[in-house]
Amino acid sequence: MLLRNPEFGNVYVTDTNVFVNKTADGESLVIVASGWPIVKKMAVRFAVLTEDEAATMLLFYEAVCGQLITIIDHESQIWEGFIVTENPGVSQDGQGCNYSTEFEFEGNIIGTV
Repeated sequence: MLLRNPEFGNVYVTDTNVFVNKTADGESLVIVASGWPIVKKMAVRFAVLTEDEAATMLLFYEAVCGQLITIIDHESQIWEGFIVTENPGVSQDGQGCNYSTEFEFEGNIIGTV
């Protein structure tokens, strides 16, 4: 699917799974494994959609729920992952071609175009 006017927001989030243990003398030890993965998330928003494009987005969300998908962002990076927004929807921001939708995508960058 190709839609006009995407607003991408690449956000790199570090998963902070850290263990904090107390020693017998009360000292805190913070344990972080260096090999733990970095979670990459991308926020995507489509604005000024027509009614047909908005309906297509709803069908798209339903079709890809829980499935591995590929997205090419504004920096020509190819992402592979999942839509993690629960029940993304479409909102009407005004009359005519004024629908919008947004979702959060979590995955890995696998290359560039």
